[in-house]
Amino acid sequence: MRKDFENFRYPIVLPSDHIVVQKMIMHKHKTLSHCGVQTLMSILREEFWILKSRRTMRKAIKTSTVCRRFEAKHSEVQAAPLPEGRLRDSATFEISGIDLAGPLYLRDGSKAWVVLYTCAVYRAVHLELVTSLTTDKFLLSLRRFIARRGRPSIIYTDNGSNFKGSNQALNKVDWNKINDDTSVSRIQWKFIPPSSPWWGGFWERLIGLLKTTLRKVLGKASLRYEELSTILCDCENIINSRPITYIPEDLELEPLTPPMFLRDIQKSGIPDLDQIDSTRDVVSVESTAKRINWPLAKVVQLIEGKDGVVRLVKIRTNQGDLLRSIQRLYPLEVSSPNDGDLRKLIEGPTICEKSEYNISSDPSSIVPDSGEELSPTSVPQRFSRYGRTLRVPRRLDL
Repeated sequence: MRKDFENFRYPIVLPSDHIVVQKMIMHKHKTLSHCGVQTLMSILREEFWILKSRRTMRKAIKTSTVCRRFEAKHSEVQAAPLPEGRLRDSATFEISGIDLAGPLYLRDGSKAWVVLYTCAVYRAVHLELVTSLTTDKFLLSLRRFIARRGRPSIIYTDNGSNFKGSNQALNKVDWNKINDDTSVSRIQWKFIPPSSPWWGGFWERLIGLLKTTLRKVLGKASLRYEELSTILCDCENIINSRPITYIPEDLELEPLTPPMFLRDIQKSGIPDLDQIDSTRDVVSVESTAKRINWPLAKVVQLIEGKDGVVRLVKIRTNQGDLLRSIQRLYPLEVSSPNDGDLRKLIEGPTICEKSEYNISSDPSSIVPDSGEELSPTSVPQRFSRYGRTLRVPRRLDL
């Protein structure tokens, strides 16, 4: 069995706030290679019993210059609100952030870098591939970006030499003369503080997504320049397809994604006024005759498809009821019940129909079977299975 020392069994009780005690703690702390609080307490406990020992030793260690240098924490500051440019409504890529990622090794042994352009408002991404980090190569990629996505008004970057060189090249341009002759305004280039990548977090996060995607897609493969450019286009499409809002489990609406702002939004805006959307509309029916001879009709029924979209309608002409597709009808944007002249045109035959069904222009050459003129109302109308009117033939009395 272990026999404790006399000092451990009957330690000396010391106060915590005496200067001699504090100097003794600091001397022991330096002798033990700047050990921590637990080790220092364990060793001093073999000889002394210091009141409030843990708090006293922790306070003494904080005054050590060596320990302070290695264990000091960085200063904290309250996060600033987002700049006004990232909150107001703007065009896509009007406010952009730019950064480079790489290098990527090509099959011929050369290197390539990816230039990432991201919209600060709508979080869309545009990727360009360059073979060098020089200012000239970057300016060429910037020209391609502007030609495809539009000209930004504000650009955020880090303090890379290629970005600094591009800014200096743009500063050499006489913007006052350009503003007088054209409507092109100067691009405002803003740099984040040196060694502060978190200031550009809105593009650094997308750099991480790009690297993760390329790491999984490429693996250890080495591609040619054209193949790598194609892969980057696929990565751009994948990153732009991500939702930029929180998606709950019971989502009923379509999630918001960057491509909604890059492309035209479908099914939005004012509906087409020429669409057949109600019955009793007056339309012109397309036929093989000249347009002036197209018959007029009135819509009597809208036939919806399985998706609820009307693609087929039932119309009424002077020849009876017919089925026609929407593409064969030309709305006249008038209402048939309030227009007597149009109603007469619908009820009466057109020029084309007169020349098509009359055997002769002389009425005396047409002899009905009963000796009297056959009235259209005296014979019941019959329809084929396709909706066409079956006409009774007029026979000559020979």
